[in-house]
Amino acid sequence: MKKYLFYFLIAFVFFSSNTNAQEKKLKISGKVLKAETNEPIENVKVKLKGTDFGTVTNQNGEYFLFISDSMQSIEFDNFNGLKIKTVQMISNSEFNIILRDYDNEDDLFELSLEELMQINVVSASNTTEKLSEVPATMIVITAEDILQRGYLHLDEIFNDLPGMQVSISHGSSNFANYWRGYRSSYSLPFLFMVDGLLVNDIYYNNSMFINSMPISNVKSIEVVYGPVSSIYGANAFMGVVNVITKKNLEENGVSVTANVTNNLGNSFISDFHTLIKKDKFRLSISGKIQSYNLSDFIDTDNYEYTKEKHLLDRNLWGGIVDMAEYDYNADSPIQNKGFSSSLFYGDTELGVKFNKVEKGWGYEYPTDKTQCNSVYISDDLNIYFKYNQKFNDFFSGRFKMVYRKNLNYNNDFLETYNIINDTDNDMIFSERDTIFAGDTARLIKHSTWSDYSISYLTQEDFDIKLSDNLQVNTGFKYEIKKFSNQLANYGSQFFPSSLIDPKDPNFIAEPSNMYDLINYTYTQKEFGGYAQVKFKFLEHHILNLGTRLDDNSAYGTNQTFRGVYIANFNKITGKILYGQAFRTPTPRNLYGSWYGQGSSLHLKPEESETLEFSFNYLNNNFSTTLSAYTIKNKNTILNFVNRAENAGEQKITGLDIHLQKEFEEIMILKKIKMWAYYSIILNEEKKIFDDNANEIGTDIIGDLSHNNLYFGLSNIINEHFSAHIIGKYIGKRKTVATNPIDEIDAYFNTDINFLVRDVLVEGLYLGFKIYNVLDTKYFHPGIKTADAGNERAYWSENGVWHGSKGWYNSKIPQPHRYFMISLIFKL
Repeated sequence: MKKYLFYFLIAFVFFSSNTNAQEKKLKISGKVLKAETNEPIENVKVKLKGTDFGTVTNQNGEYFLFISDSMQSIEFDNFNGLKIKTVQMISNSEFNIILRDYDNEDDLFELSLEELMQINVVSASNTTEKLSEVPATMIVITAEDILQRGYLHLDEIFNDLPGMQVSISHGSSNFANYWRGYRSSYSLPFLFMVDGLLVNDIYYNNSMFINSMPISNVKSIEVVYGPVSSIYGANAFMGVVNVITKKNLEENGVSVTANVTNNLGNSFISDFHTLIKKDKFRLSISGKIQSYNLSDFIDTDNYEYTKEKHLLDRNLWGGIVDMAEYDYNADSPIQNKGFSSSLFYGDTELGVKFNKVEKGWGYEYPTDKTQCNSVYISDDLNIYFKYNQKFNDFFSGRFKMVYRKNLNYNNDFLETYNIINDTDNDMIFSERDTIFAGDTARLIKHSTWSDYSISYLTQEDFDIKLSDNLQVNTGFKYEIKKFSNQLANYGSQFFPSSLIDPKDPNFIAEPSNMYDLINYTYTQKEFGGYAQVKFKFLEHHILNLGTRLDDNSAYGTNQTFRGVYIANFNKITGKILYGQAFRTPTPRNLYGSWYGQGSSLHLKPEESETLEFSFNYLNNNFSTTLSAYTIKNKNTILNFVNRAENAGEQKITGLDIHLQKEFEEIMILKKIKMWAYYSIILNEEKKIFDDNANEIGTDIIGDLSHNNLYFGLSNIINEHFSAHIIGKYIGKRKTVATNPIDEIDAYFNTDINFLVRDVLVEGLYLGFKIYNVLDTKYFHPGIKTADAGNERAYWSENGVWHGSKGWYNSKIPQPHRYFMISLIFKL
């Protein structure tokens, strides 16, 4: 790996200063300073080249070395996640070393694996610390990784990370991520943040807005495994994902990064970021526009209940299929927009983020029950103020105020379903529509769905350095949340055969009134405070203890604890981790008006306990990590007839293995980087209940593969051309009990991304990515109840439709082979 060395000849100094060099030593001294602030940096190691002898800087950033006249150069080896910007020669024996952050992807790419472990991260403890010392298992994805792998959306990272099993629905739910075996019908089991600002939707706690966020402004993505509620409070259940954006330039000037991607068809993505610096002022502006159609990438005929023919069946949908302006087919359009702007003055930041999602309902619902191209629209507005203050060398604070608004407004939903008249009386719907006693008929219905949520957050965090070996981090937050009820408005039910005009005012549901949404609200008030102590002892040992107390007006008080012991022995690091976490009932579960998925005002948070053992071996070009964990979740929210209850309990035991290896200059290749993750689920178990919430035994959790392999290979041919392979093997998955399909087949899949740097001019890159190179036909398990089944749908001789058994597809077809071409600008 490339080392950041400063070589200077000292023979002249030795010979000119004395004639008996073998007998004397020369004193070399100076300071180590940070480029941006000119502040001294302590604990930076300065060592003699080719030896283990050296020193570290004191609290004033000073270093002193005595070298013999046989030394020809010295090497500055820094352990603070910084790199050398320049070395200032003050005199023949005095040198100031100016260090700067690894603030761009090219810097991070040049680091060895050993050096990467010394970069600074913030997400595991909500404070800056070395990656090698975080009290958790943690993976950092750099901007260079994103570029090499050809990621276009932030959620693509979950396809390639250990312990994560995704079920991509391509619909309103976007995707489900069963992190370390936790399967939930609603909401994410982790926090997704951008620079510490929450992205999870307020009402549903889901991933709705992730894909609309720009990716050109990403510096790194920090993925923290395990419970982090002792720091962040609610919903840091299985972990935290924090996107770190680019905020600073080394010098005054302008930086522009842009990405334009197309498949030579209807798919289009434009993503940009601009950063301007003038002394203390900085301005960051980024945005994203995305437009494509799912049917261009997925063969919907691969599964019975995603087939287009059901959407065009006049007996199912009546006059809707004849109306050209509706254009009902298997299309599920997606149009995402995202904008972010931040203004900085010194340590003060004022910013706004806006994300808008417009998409079809996708393929999570059966096409014989719903129209997948009805548009679902969601908005997210985030306005925030941040201020960081350093009171002295031992005490600093971070203040944050955030206003956030989520709006899902009058989203259309078209559905058709069988209704059986099992009474002795006729059911009369209109003059033309009657279901006689004992008969079955098809009904069609239109509805609109709306909800409105706002949040006001005030948060203060403090970092207290009591000594070199003892640090305390503490803080508190106060948040007020307001929610509308989930308003559902229904039009009149029709027989498809009698629905001649879908614009019939009796059929079309009346839109919700915004005034009703804003004023018909529930309010939650939440206060939380935490304290974490980090104690270093016996030179290579760290004890990290933290606790947090949260009180919410809707569901009461929760206290969580995390304790971590870390031992570093040369190239080996061991960790013992214990943590507690809690996950709140989403407002959808508390206040949802639709009884079909269950809601109850008395729901309490789910709770979890995790015990993990982690072992890491690391040298300059090879790293391996083994993490064994066992998790117990209790008070799991389950849906029963017309209600939800805290009745469930889940247990899971697993193992994650991480491998990384780098090779320098093999034949024609400048560099090869290899990585692999192997995840094993050793045991999964949950309690099962009958419809009356009576416990009747245990079963598997379901939809979890017990053996998963993720791997990548980056071939850096030269400074201009590279090829990157990403692959995965996902083992077979036994499905949940409500799924009529017993098992989802295993599959193997690979993507290849070719990257050409400095095409024609410096800073212009060309990317060409092939998805699903082998054109594998594969499926993900359906989300939620996944109860549609797999049997062929048909009309019986007496005119009764025999189709999907439930409202959620049992399996979801995934994209066939396709390609994307990207032009990337870095100026």
